[in-house]
Amino acid sequence: WYYGRITRADAERLLLNKHEGAFLIRISESSPGDFSLSV
Repeated sequence: WYYGRITRADAERLLLNKHEGAFLIRISESSPGDFSLSV
């Protein structure tokens, strides 16, 4: 569930074929030091 430094587009591609409710945590591209939750 933690993917570290990947882009938003890559996160969307990874989640595209996953089941409903799938998510991942990644390092934020726009806010250094923060994380983003992609669902």
